[in-house]
Amino acid sequence: MTPEEKKLTLRRIVIFTVLCFIPNYILEIAFSDHNGGLTSAAAGQTIMLYPAVANILTRIITKEGKGEYYLKAHLKAHKGTYIAAAVLPLVMGLVNMLVIHFLFDAGTDMAELFDKNTNGKGLSFALALLCLTYLQDIPLLILGFGEEFGWRAYLTPKLEKFMPRLPACCITGIIWGLWHAPLIWYGYDFGRSYAGFPYVGVIAMCVVCMPLSSAMLHKEVSLNQDK
Repeated sequence: MTPEEKKLTLRRIVIFTVLCFIPNYILEIAFSDHNGGLTSAAAGQTIMLYPAVANILTRIITKEGKGEYYLKAHLKAHKGTYIAAAVLPLVMGLVNMLVIHFLFDAGTDMAELFDKNTNGKGLSFALALLCLTYLQDIPLLILGFGEEFGWRAYLTPKLEKFMPRLPACCITGIIWGLWHAPLIWYGYDFGRSYAGFPYVGVIAMCVVCMPLSSAMLHKEVSLNQDK
């Protein structure tokens, strides 16, 4: 990039970040019940959409235009990635259950528990639980799109113009984590009883958002469009 292009890209990053943070912080502080919740359902339901709005507004303000939105699915070229994205949540859930069992609940008979949930009436329950695992995510697709379209479809690609993908994803994760700070400060995500509240919670959210930013589906299928 030329110096002028770098300056413009940096300006877009700053504008995008400000447009993400201002409405989010205002709503989370103004409507916080100071006990981990929000007094306005509308505020809580729209917070996740502001990164997408910031994407669009930044393009308008800086006259960037449509450019690349990173919304192409590339289903044919990335079948394996989509299959993995569908299966891995179940695998991770199973692994999580086993880890929790061995660390905190070793007294439970896992063989008996598995048998109850895969035979007779338990099978119906297991199938219902499996369906709900995916069906409950459908309403979240709209709200989740707001963050995907903002952080990973705009901020990360812009940062990658200055650095490799890994540090770009780490910085995205830090910014994304700080974006949650007011809610964490009031105990929304992790409660208020842990050691180091609320600073440890904010740091934990930043750490969590780093691998999330790096591993999401669009990083594979949308940023590798020539494959």
